[in-house]
Amino acid sequence: MMLTIAFIHCNSKELSIIKLPDANTTTPTTTSSSVYVVAPPQEGQSAQLPNEEASLDCGPSLPWYDLRCWDQLRNRSLSCETDLGGVGSVETVCELSNSIITLSNNSIIVGNGTLEILSNVSLSCASSGCALIILLSGELHLGSNSSIVGGTLTIQASKVHLSINSTLNTTAFSGSPPAQTSGTPSGLEGAGGGHGGRGASCEKDEGKDQGDTWGGDTYAWTSLNHPWSYGSKGGMTTISNTTTTPDVGGGLGGGRVSLTVLGTLNLNGTIEANGGSVWEEKRGGSSGGGSGGSIIIKAAQM
Repeated sequence: MMLTIAFIHCNSKELSIIKLPDANTTTPTTTSSSVYVVAPPQEGQSAQLPNEEASLDCGPSLPWYDLRCWDQLRNRSLSCETDLGGVGSVETVCELSNSIITLSNNSIIVGNGTLEILSNVSLSCASSGCALIILLSGELHLGSNSSIVGGTLTIQASKVHLSINSTLNTTAFSGSPPAQTSGTPSGLEGAGGGHGGRGASCEKDEGKDQGDTWGGDTYAWTSLNHPWSYGSKGGMTTISNTTTTPDVGGGLGGGRVSLTVLGTLNLNGTIEANGGSVWEEKRGGSSGGGSGGSIIIKAAQM
């Protein structure tokens, strides 16, 4: 069975497609995007991501955490009632019903139970690069029109259910791109940010070659089969660089989502890591859109 996944960086006009062969392999036939679905482990194998290091790493903002890390991180976990304003416990069932639950810093939720985010509830760490780690032995349920928002979302659970219009969303909440790289265009042409591909340019100059009119550069090519990089900010324009307008540049890049489900992922909502638009972010001007971030999905069944 062939699975085709498209990841569109709408604002920088990038379209990338990966075609995956049978589930027994983790090698895509086309590696031109920052979206990847990892084949589920076979019976008797450990549920580990490709190229995982043998040494234990429990640092912040990882795409996957060894079970031994859960014990280390458990004493830093937010509590259901005191910290999240919910009812119950993350060791049994934690139910969140407050409409907006705002986290101001990187946060961790670790428990043996199930987390239920009811309809129209938002659990949000909505700032650039803010990381939310959710590690559950039980299940994660998102009700209709509910959301989990942040710069980096790492989620591990036995089952995950996203109801209609629910979302895991890191759009326009990128942190910094990898060291010594940048997909943000130079100049004042308002070009799109780069990442898995070059960003688009709106400039029309017949005197220039096409290669001179692209937007932001590509980066993270060595890890396209296991993406974990933020998207990049779009370029600025002369409008956004005037003395009367703050130098905000283009839309921000997309964040990162890693979803590991040992059982079934029921996806009736959306998982997003889009680049931001200057209009969506209410910045005005005509600067370039940011590039999309990274999404990893690992599930035994979808």
